[in-house]
Amino acid sequence: MNNNIFIPQPDDSEHVAQAVNVIGTVMNTLDVKWFVSFGALLYFIRDKNMGIPFDQDFDISVLGDINREQLAQRFSEFGFPLKNKYPKKGKPYQMVFKHHDILLSIDVFMWVEANGHWWHTYDQGSSKFVWKGTPERMFRGDTYSYPWVDIVPDLRFPNLYGTLLDYWYPGWYVPDKQFGQSQGKIVKLGDLKNLGEKLK
Repeated sequence: MNNNIFIPQPDDSEHVAQAVNVIGTVMNTLDVKWFVSFGALLYFIRDKNMGIPFDQDFDISVLGDINREQLAQRFSEFGFPLKNKYPKKGKPYQMVFKHHDILLSIDVFMWVEANGHWWHTYDQGSSKFVWKGTPERMFRGDTYSYPWVDIVPDLRFPNLYGTLLDYWYPGWYVPDKQFGQSQGKIVKLGDLKNLGEKLK
């Protein structure tokens, strides 16, 4: 364990702080384009300032390839070992990291670009592998940093986060527990071979 990392006392808000600190520390050391997404993005943009607690898995998106072994090693060093990966065999496109004392898990989604969209996995329980797409134009531009109090390294946010939230969760600016899955273009595949070609 890195002695320089902030280790808070275990209550709900500080569990979020610990996860945020680990995410920023790990992801900012990797040469990838990454950003907070889905329910975690909603929390920082809308819910945090309203005093609404965070009660979801912490979602992180990565555009393009990433060293998955290095990612797993780094999270494990900070107490978040790999819990699950999807698919189970071959190169995973979603990796879930879970601390043994913290209910909050960290979900890292690896997105693949094809046919004007970026695609990520979202339903590994079906007979065919399910991919959900977001138009490429919504991810243009650099991510920007967001410091969450002095103890936490900068998080990364998508440049057009409002446009993304409009696309993923229409009406997102009104708190609603019934949002469920994010919106997107859906494609089902029997396997993951030649993914880019099959998504075109």
